Amino acid sequence: MMLFLFKYIYILNYLLLQSKYIRLINMKTQKVENQLAEIYAQISKTELYQGFKARPVAITGLSGLVAALLQPYWVEPQQIVMFVNFWVFIAIVNLTFIGSILGYRYLYLESDWERTKTRNMLMQFGPCLFAGALVTSVSNFNPDLIAYLPGLWSLILALGILAARPYLSNHLFWNVMYYLVAAMVLFWLAQNELSLQPWGMGLTFGLGQLLCAAIIYWDVERYETE
Repeated sequence: MMLFLFKYIYILNYLLLQSKYIRLINMKTQKVENQLAEIYAQISKTELYQGFKARPVAITGLSGLVAALLQPYWVEPQQIVMFVNFWVFIAIVNLTFIGSILGYRYLYLESDWERTKTRNMLMQFGPCLFAGALVTSVSNFNPDLIAYLPGLWSLILALGILAARPYLSNHLFWNVMYYLVAAMVLFWLAQNELSLQPWGMGLTFGLGQLLCAAIIYWDVERYETE
């Protein structure tokens, strides 16, 4: 009986020690996984995100210039609500265009590593899209704010690019500065509703996107063609 009890206690102690070691190993494994995840995230920030291509971005810029040419024929000067609807439509078309390209690359062309960078970049840039939609919807309740929308859109886009800069070219800082200066000019013009003129939006976002495309080509794509 004593021998059986001794064996039982011995086996129980052995099992307890084993479970303790297993828990310790699991804790160390989890710690290593967390550290690897942190290293993985830091490394992803050192590589430029290459999902944005110069040509599609340039097309969005050209669409802004074309929209500025069309605005006088589609929007009467007194129809400030129609002004918002017109430019929101242009923005949706461009976002759908760029989004479809990013979505195709994500699903069919990108590796797991590149998909992680895509998700990280979108998590940084995405809130600016929500902010833009929010201020646009608020303007429907107060038409007096509509004249300030172009400046707000430019400001929000600048902040969105700035937030995503860890994954983008450092030279996009100049694109951010362009949109910030444009926002200040548009806020100043908003006092007399001059910000609602066609070239207020056309030059701001048309030239801004063309500048962005030029930077993407210069920093990323020209090396791919050499």
